[in-house]
Amino acid sequence: MKLGVFTVCTPQFNVEEAIAQIAAAGFNGIEWRITEDHGNRNQPQFWSGNRTSMTAQELKSRAQDLLARCAEYGLSMPSLGTYLDEDQRDPIESCLEAALAIGATAIRVKPAAYPPPDRQRYQNLLQASRAKFAGLAELAERYGVRILIETHPGHIAPSVSKARQILEGLDPKHVGIMWDPSNQVAEGLETYRMAIDIAGEYLAEVHVKNQRYVSEKREDGSIHWHTLPCPLPEGVVNWKKVFEELHHAGYTGWLMLEDFCEELPLDRRLTFDATYLRGLLADVQSASKN
Repeated sequence: MKLGVFTVCTPQFNVEEAIAQIAAAGFNGIEWRITEDHGNRNQPQFWSGNRTSMTAQELKSRAQDLLARCAEYGLSMPSLGTYLDEDQRDPIESCLEAALAIGATAIRVKPAAYPPPDRQRYQNLLQASRAKFAGLAELAERYGVRILIETHPGHIAPSVSKARQILEGLDPKHVGIMWDPSNQVAEGLETYRMAIDIAGEYLAEVHVKNQRYVSEKREDGSIHWHTLPCPLPEGVVNWKKVFEELHHAGYTGWLMLEDFCEELPLDRRLTFDATYLRGLLADVQSASKN
């Protein structure tokens, strides 16, 4: 398995700094954040003013420089983290073109939001998403770049099983699932082996972060539970167990860091995470030989 970083979690670095720092920390790849970010880059945050944010057009215009810089640092650029919805066909095609320009083989696309503002039934949304992703699969085939659904709260595919329902019957060469076990702590929880088994040949990428449950007391005395980011070793997700199950399933793809816990400064966080994850992978590899 290969370790990379989704640049949504490196907002303080500009593109050039991200490449250098991600390589220095010991990662092998970068997943670029592709979106129109109108936030204040003097006050960078994960989702606003992130200094690594690029549009598809900006990525294409910088492709040769990025390829040269990443080659210098020994980094791959396997995927793009877009924020496009399933019905944004033209922008999706632009992102597929951008992916080709840097040699990326996958982009992320969002299925329908849930709950919907117009109170449509889930089955109606599912059937509509299936039709849209069938069309997107044809587009992906044309470009040779895979389109991925991430397990994510707030959409109709918070779980691997729901994502597979959308993609069932489509060629896994052209579409796939971006599995985020930490997102499933908040919504769509599945046991690790079950999630991997259900994904099957659609499993294309894994996002890596962690969350813990925290409680707040309401005015009426009841308890509200929710999740907050935390260091990788301290959350609900047992990453060693995840890696064991991925290893047993023969997964050799990308593990993309998306760490939103700010207890450590960003440069130290990247180094800590890379060291921790490589240690887990080494333990899993060693155990499999005994």
